[in-house]
Amino acid sequence: MQTFTKNERLSDKKLIEKLYADGNSFAEYPFKVIWLTETTPINSHLQVLISVPKRIYKRAIDRNRIKRTVRESYRIRKEDLFLSLQKKNLRMIIMFIFTSKTMLSFHEVQNKIILILHRLNEKINE
Repeated sequence: MQTFTKNERLSDKKLIEKLYADGNSFAEYPFKVIWLTETTPINSHLQVLISVPKRIYKRAIDRNRIKRTVRESYRIRKEDLFLSLQKKNLRMIIMFIFTSKTMLSFHEVQNKIILILHRLNEKINE
């Protein structure tokens, strides 16, 4: 279950536009999270997009490092959310936007991802 396949990556421009237009959002420092649930899972119950703004981190090496740490911590901790979506036959689209101006360690990022996924899981179960 600890995989991050191509089907789980959000790359469809129409879905991204729909996420911006209709999605719900909340902030959990250092992330802004935009999410949307749908009743029809197409090929994956969970799709994720990770964004690090170029205006905050000018160097691509910094942006890529942050994306790798976020992706890895998400990959390790996504199972509970995935199982909840599977039980309810829902599909969730999530966008993580990293907003901090300072680099965080892997453990700090992982703790925040755990909080975010727990919060999203609670919103599903409401």
